Amino acid sequence: MFEFPPFFFRLNSADSDRSFLRRHFEVQLLESKTYHALSNLPKARAALTSARTTANSIYCAPKMQAALDLQSGVLHAADERDFKTAYSYFYEAFEGYDSVESGRALTALKYMLLSKIMLNTPDDVANIVSGKLALKYAGRHIDAMKMVATSSHKRSLADFKLALEMYGAELKNDPIVRAHLDTLYDTMLEQNLCRIIEPYSRVQVDFIAKTIALPMGQVEKKLSQMILDKKFHGILDQGEGVLVVFEETPVDKTFESSLETIHSMGKVVDSLYHKAKKLSAETAAAATQQGESGMAEGNGEPKMDQKEGEVDKEPHSEDHGKLIEYGLDEKVASKLDEIYKTGKLAHADLDERALDALKEFPVDGALNVLTQFLDSNLEHVSNKSAFLCGVMKTYRQKSRAGQTSQVPSSAAKAPDEDKIRAILDRTGYTLDVTTGQRKYGGPPPNWEKPTPGNGCEVFCGKIPRDMYEDELIPLFEKCGVIWDLRLMMDPMTGQNRGYAFVTFTTRDAAQQAVRELDSYEIKPGKTLKVNISVPNLRLFVGNIPKSRGKEEIMEEFGKLTAGLTEVIIYSSPDDKKKNRGFCFLEYESHKAASLAKRRLGTGRVKVWGCDIIVDWADPQEEPDEETMSKVKVLYVRNLTQDCSEEKLKEAFESFGKVERVKKIKDYAFVHFEDRDQALTAMNELNGKDINGAHIEVSLAKPPSDKKKKEEMLRARERRMMQMIGQRAGIGIGPRGGPGGTPLRGLTRGDYGGFPWPWGGSAWQGRWPAGNAAAWPGGAQPRGAGQRGGGGGAAGAANTWQGGQQQQRGAGGPQSNSWPNNGGGAGGQRGRQVAGGPKFTR
Repeated sequence: MFEFPPFFFRLNSADSDRSFLRRHFEVQLLESKTYHALSNLPKARAALTSARTTANSIYCAPKMQAALDLQSGVLHAADERDFKTAYSYFYEAFEGYDSVESGRALTALKYMLLSKIMLNTPDDVANIVSGKLALKYAGRHIDAMKMVATSSHKRSLADFKLALEMYGAELKNDPIVRAHLDTLYDTMLEQNLCRIIEPYSRVQVDFIAKTIALPMGQVEKKLSQMILDKKFHGILDQGEGVLVVFEETPVDKTFESSLETIHSMGKVVDSLYHKAKKLSAETAAAATQQGESGMAEGNGEPKMDQKEGEVDKEPHSEDHGKLIEYGLDEKVASKLDEIYKTGKLAHADLDERALDALKEFPVDGALNVLTQFLDSNLEHVSNKSAFLCGVMKTYRQKSRAGQTSQVPSSAAKAPDEDKIRAILDRTGYTLDVTTGQRKYGGPPPNWEKPTPGNGCEVFCGKIPRDMYEDELIPLFEKCGVIWDLRLMMDPMTGQNRGYAFVTFTTRDAAQQAVRELDSYEIKPGKTLKVNISVPNLRLFVGNIPKSRGKEEIMEEFGKLTAGLTEVIIYSSPDDKKKNRGFCFLEYESHKAASLAKRRLGTGRVKVWGCDIIVDWADPQEEPDEETMSKVKVLYVRNLTQDCSEEKLKEAFESFGKVERVKKIKDYAFVHFEDRDQALTAMNELNGKDINGAHIEVSLAKPPSDKKKKEEMLRARERRMMQMIGQRAGIGIGPRGGPGGTPLRGLTRGDYGGFPWPWGGSAWQGRWPAGNAAAWPGGAQPRGAGQRGGGGGAAGAANTWQGGQQQQRGAGGPQSNSWPNNGGGAGGQRGRQVAGGPKFTR
């Protein structure tokens, strides 16, 4: 009998706590926005910090995290006018909103462009707008920001005012955009006024007003404000309407310079003192260790080998002081200052995230990271701050794995930079390098067509690990125009991961790449694997309670993950009211599915008190459009038991001639003579009530290769058994052996009074046939195999839903392929596969 774990009865309390914290987070975020609107920035920052602390204690959905990042960017831009850091937050918010298809993604994109406008980097604005993600948000809002960026770069007030007139609603309705554009307008106005009055010592105000095309009263008010703010020195004679400008009175800065020099000298003296003290300590320690053996011959005095340059080193730059003030260790700051002097990195390239990460890093580790960063090729790295964070992350992973030694940069073949530059010059594309991928992409120059959709991307596998885009791009260019190429990199080795994704501008080019390059011998004995890339949107989730229905599963997983669109379950053969202990979750995008897998697969998330198993669902081979255009067979599911083939034929015959009907359990295939009649029947009957059930009607997929499907099922079973074994800490044999978790009440170290001899996940052997009686403790776990000891996934009832025998037909319990492929029927070897249902659909 199933026993509920103790924490099951605390679930309602835990759900209530999570719900309270989630509402508390929303209140704190709203509080931060309110204080910002009231211009109380200190309280706005404090409320945001509280919201971030609350978010760290609960699962924060992508949309909530995006809202948090957006507010962080807004405060950075408003408080410190740090638009560089604000941009990084806006970018994170944009990606988060885009992953859940939220309309706020456009707002985040506008704020990204606004940050670049305030930084006066119009080229960055153009690159962002032409990016793959941003193209789908093209419209008046983006056109407005582009026009503002152009006018700001040209310092043209006329163009700026024209942009405000043409796109007033798009620019003025958002208070954040409006506030920063007002600031930008004031700055541009001051610059234009200074440029006009610069040649004169006395000038008429009406002349200035006519030149700048503004009312005289507005110009007088602005000039008075600029004089008070000491933008220039002058007097505004309103009686005569004249502005008198005079030279700035020279200020003697000798005293300030002297103080600054003394302060700098004090720093140098302190630095020399610490170095001399350290050198003296090292010398004394060395002399003590050497003893008499370290005495110089003949004079009996210690032998001293003075190393030149230990004290008198090259002086630090001004940025070194900034690093020390930020809180970095002296050694780390000095190493970073050395990198600054090489010109490969500037202090302005590093944002707060990178500096904070360096500050928290161990000193020795930080020095190793900076050495590796210095040895890296940064020519194509656009975000050096993020690249440095990636190097730190890789260093941590290597440290945890025990790889303390660094891999020499010469160990991996580097790409041919001359060839890459030639390709970039020829195509006008860019190459963006991060620790995880190398992305070569466009769009092509003067591209005005839509962004390539599904079917335009190919997956290229079995790439030699020492091969880069300088060899791959010319190969794929033969098939068509490339939109982008993403080569996945392994930061642990510095080589590629053996696969890449190539997006073409047309589907025909992608199909041609598959025809020409699949099994292409790129090197002697090395052939590529190329196929159309289909985004995986579906997750397999095992070990769910069999009593839960589709709506309950949808509601529960909808709370834990974002973007869930569909739940697929199969009824138990013995009880139609129960599921088979597993389900499939389908998401709106691959990114949403990936985030859900990362969230659910941590091992810390329990669903109804169960430790769930999460993995990608096996990819379904989708037939091409040409094949589906010839299909005349309908797949009908969700049928009741008393719905016969005759009743189905009668229902569908009203739309055309039906050749035959084949019903299998709760689904059926209806064969029409004419395709158009089949399509009409599908559109009319989908969702209709037949015999008390709302049926689902779709085009049936042609049968796939039975052998290939059987191999897929076996591979799925092996993977899932291994995952269960790793979760339980024991080995999983293919048949028999210590499969699954120990029986309830028994530990891994003591199994029924006998020592557990196969503890740990390393045991992978087979339990020999005929040895079932020799199982320790004399009892077999529930769902045991026909000949072996344990049946794999079966074990304690509160750990895995097992015990049901399962036929081994391709397609699992149901299939929407035609029945002649063996889907759902299965063979007679199912008795040998115990411990739960098949893990594939």
